[in-house]
Amino acid sequence: MKTNLLALAAGLLFCAGSANATSWGIVGDFNTWDNDVEMTETEDGNFTVTMESLFGAFKFRADKNWNENFGGEVNRIIDGNGTVPAVRDGYNFDTGGEVLNNVTLVLNPESQTLTISGLDKDLSPYTPPTEGSLYMRGTMNDWGATPEYMFNNNGNNTFSLHLNTLPAGEFKLADEAWGELNFGGDYTITESGTFILTPAGTNIKVEEDLTNVDLFFNLTDLSLAVTVHGPVALYLRGGINNWGVDPEYKFATDDNIIFTLHLDTMGTGEFKLADESWGTYNYGGDFYITGDTTCQLVDNGNNLYLAEELTDVNLTFDINTALLTIKSKNTGVSAIEAASEEAVYFNLQGVRVENPENGIFIRVANGKTQKVAL
Repeated sequence: MKTNLLALAAGLLFCAGSANATSWGIVGDFNTWDNDVEMTETEDGNFTVTMESLFGAFKFRADKNWNENFGGEVNRIIDGNGTVPAVRDGYNFDTGGEVLNNVTLVLNPESQTLTISGLDKDLSPYTPPTEGSLYMRGTMNDWGATPEYMFNNNGNNTFSLHLNTLPAGEFKLADEAWGELNFGGDYTITESGTFILTPAGTNIKVEEDLTNVDLFFNLTDLSLAVTVHGPVALYLRGGINNWGVDPEYKFATDDNIIFTLHLDTMGTGEFKLADESWGTYNYGGDFYITGDTTCQLVDNGNNLYLAEELTDVNLTFDINTALLTIKSKNTGVSAIEAASEEAVYFNLQGVRVENPENGIFIRVANGKTQKVAL
C-alpha cells in the first residue's frame, strides 16, 4: 500500500487506545509492502522495533491489515532522531531518499506519536506543503473548487475562511486536484469546536445551516477550529448617528443573508455598513450617492458618501454578494464611483459621458459632486 490510506469502514471508529489491536508491525518499500516486521510491545503499551535498514515510504498497521494503521503528516520525512505525530490513516512516512541503518522506532498508539532514535542526527525541520489553494468542497458547491469557499493562506501553514452561512450537508478540505491536500473526518458539526482531520478522511457533516462561521485550519497538526458566532447584527453607521449602533439604524433579517432597513430620512454625509465591533462585517466603497442605486460594496472599504438627503428610504443589503440597493422618493443620478482629481461627467441616469455638451450633467472632481449646465 504505497499510496496513503484506506478509508475507515462506514460508521466505524477506533478508540485511542487501540484496544482491538493484538499486534503492530511496520510495512513499506523496504519489504515491498508485504510480510510486516512485527514490533515488540513494552510494559508501558508502546510498540518498538529496530530496523537494520529502512528506506523509502512506510507505515504501521495492526494485525497485518489496514483496518487500523498509522502514517504521518503531509510530506513528513523521517531522517533523524526525534518524536513526530502518528496520524491515523495518515500519509506514508518517508525517509526522503536516505537509508536509515540500525534505527529504532517506538510507536505509541495511545498518544499517537512515533519516536525515532539510534541515528547520528536529529530530524530535519518539518515543511508541510503550502503551495496551491485550499477549498471547502462539498454539497454546498457540488464538490467544486469555487472562489467563495476558498481559504485565505495566512502563512505558517494556517488557513482561514469566513462564511456568512455554512450550509447543511457534507464537505471536505482539499486542493483543486484532490491531491496532497485532501482532508476529512468522521465528525458532525453542530456548534463551535476543534476537530482533528485525517488525510483522505471521510466527509464532515453539518446537520443544519450555521450562521456567521469562522474556520481556521492548521496544516501542521491537521486541526480545524470552527467558531459559530450566530446571527448577525448589522447597522448603518455614519455621521448621521455619530458612527454608533443605534437601534433605529439596525437592519432586519429573516435569514442572515438579506438585510433590510427603512428610514424616513437619511441625511447627507459618510456612512458604512458594519456590525457592533467593526470586526466580522465592515462594508464600504468609493461611491457618491444621490438617489436610487445598487452599489457593489467591499469588505473594509472606504466610507460611502451620500451627497443629497433622501426621504422614505429603503436599503437592502445582500451579505453574500455585498450588493447594497437604495430606493427612495428622490430622483436623479444613482451612484457615482469616486473619481480622481480630473473632472468626470455623468448624465442624470448615472451613465458616464466622455464629452458632455448641451445639457445638465453631474460633475465629480476633487471629492465633490455637483450639477452643472453645459
